[in-house]
Amino acid sequence: RSKLDEIIDFAGVQKYIDTPVKRYSSGMYVRLAFAVAAHLEPEILIVDEVLAVGDAEFQKKAIGKMQDISKGGGRTVLFVSHNMAAIKNLCPKSTLLKNGELFALGETSDVIAAYMEQNKAVNAIHKNKTSNSLIAEIEIKYNENTFFSDFDLIAKLYFYSSYRIENCFINFVVEDIDGVYVIHHRTDKNLFEKINLEKGEQKIEILIPNLHLKPGIYSYWFRIFSKTEFENKILDTEKNTFEVRGDVFGGIICGPSTWKIN
Repeated sequence: RSKLDEIIDFAGVQKYIDTPVKRYSSGMYVRLAFAVAAHLEPEILIVDEVLAVGDAEFQKKAIGKMQDISKGGGRTVLFVSHNMAAIKNLCPKSTLLKNGELFALGETSDVIAAYMEQNKAVNAIHKNKTSNSLIAEIEIKYNENTFFSDFDLIAKLYFYSSYRIENCFINFVVEDIDGVYVIHHRTDKNLFEKINLEKGEQKIEILIPNLHLKPGIYSYWFRIFSKTEFENKILDTEKNTFEVRGDVFGGIICGPSTWKIN
């Protein structure tokens, strides 16, 4: 009872506090649940993917609260997330699990490097002739998906569809190790151009020439959006990683792109 006002204020649900929780959206539910857990002064606070739901303001508040609990309150926070930037900012030590087993344990920077390294393998989604499936790969230059600055990036998506997909568009995204988008290209450049993907196998390719990326580790993936047979259907590839080496300094530059579908 003594924490009730703080919990309501932190969760930002003042207007809906008398509404049954079963009618809350998933975002409101998580905000309130986190606020309750964080304000009851637990010896150990376990937080699992809380930042996956909620806006940027709430995420900032949640990270600040966890920092207060661990540093100011001298208590333990176990933070589970795929957000590398949040992990790096919040956790001095980290554990990497793979298939439910311990894969790496130690300093956060070392564990993040291990996480990125294990994701370098090309996505192993196999083509299933009874449903849609995606396989993404990036054209390898040099060794082990390692590129040198000022290169032509060619990314390919091998796609099988069990039906024709009309009026869709495709995204290609590259993000840095902190989860920040550094490249975001779409097939519908003017937001009105849509494409049709025929039934069967197709290869989708994007070329970004003379790409200047500062050295580091990056992740990439494709996403297909469709609003036809399945309302707001989204197909995603898993994230794959590559490394850029070289002596490029300054910001991140992205040039024009060319799409080819056949």
